[in-house]
Amino acid sequence: MSKAPAGERFLEALKNTEPEPVFFEDMPPEPDEPSDEPSDVTTWEPWDLGPYLRGEIEPSQPSLGIYRSDRQQFIYPGLEHSIVGATESGKTWFALQCAATELNVGRPVIYIHYEECDPASTVERLRKLGVGDDVVTLFRFVTPSRPVRAEWVAELLRPAPVLVVHDGVNEAMYLHGAEIKAAEGASLFRRRLVIPFVEVGAAVLACDHIPMGADPNRLDAYGSVHKGNALNGARIALENKKPFGRGLRGVSNVFVTKDRPGSLRASGRSTKTPGKTYVGSLVGDDTDPFEPFALNFYAPKDDDSDTDKTTTLADTILAVIDALEDQTVGSSRMLFAEMRKAGYKATDAAMRSALDDLIVDGRITEVRGANNSRGYRSASEDQSKGGAS
Repeated sequence: MSKAPAGERFLEALKNTEPEPVFFEDMPPEPDEPSDEPSDVTTWEPWDLGPYLRGEIEPSQPSLGIYRSDRQQFIYPGLEHSIVGATESGKTWFALQCAATELNVGRPVIYIHYEECDPASTVERLRKLGVGDDVVTLFRFVTPSRPVRAEWVAELLRPAPVLVVHDGVNEAMYLHGAEIKAAEGASLFRRRLVIPFVEVGAAVLACDHIPMGADPNRLDAYGSVHKGNALNGARIALENKKPFGRGLRGVSNVFVTKDRPGSLRASGRSTKTPGKTYVGSLVGDDTDPFEPFALNFYAPKDDDSDTDKTTTLADTILAVIDALEDQTVGSSRMLFAEMRKAGYKATDAAMRSALDDLIVDGRITEVRGANNSRGYRSASEDQSKGGAS
């Protein structure tokens, strides 16, 4: 008897291991006046600075979530993060890769999606990212349609997750009657849906949109600037070059626009915009019907290094393409053959990485070759044609 498709088996496993769907309802309103009830901790006590002065407290390091090609990670344990970008820029893919990384090493993850009504799309994407049925018990997926109650959040804290993703911040705020453009609205979202998870040591990642027509030099989230002001981790911004989607090859440049602990900026390159650090390119390739979906996060190239092999290979590939008729090659296989003919050797993985760099940098473009294959054209050829028209 034939087995059900892998995605269906994953979804069935999720149904069989999850309790009844968790819905959220109004929390009691917070009092306008301070409570008169006695408390052992007022939160106004001075800190003991001794451990800090003696160097006993280590600075937080990003050690969770998605890996970049150089093995750098981007999520600080126990801190708040935000990822912002336009629609189809890869925000959810980035967040799900963070979740997949933790699930695959046996750590529990909560994913709260405010913009979808069931887990079908999320399950499909996790499968594409290599998450198997054996770790589904570590994954709790929630699609709330009612405002939150404190006791329902408490249920999600057992066991304590290592990562919590809020996908669709503005929908979450709307669900709770919070004004998206007001500082009070951002504060309410944070108190009810971020702080409870942070207090048990979880890292929180919120997926947020940027306004239409936003200044590309800023890439702030839609709504109040308080959304970013309160972050004690990092804000990651995606600047889309090619949209992500089925049958597409999505490309977004990745920037850090806030980094309270400071470690992520050190792993990137500064830009002309103060506070905006380029940390790499996110590429999601779903174009080859004979190859599985691939999500890659490439580190910036070191422009000042003469020993960067990927950059050298990219330059060589571009030179080979430029030497061909119409500065175009009809497929990867033909390109690899031309490279060998010219006396150059490299692994397929290195070639594809270099091609991604060339595309992200705008030095080559993709074209359709014979039999619907994917070919490449030098950008100088495109520009010459554009100038002649």
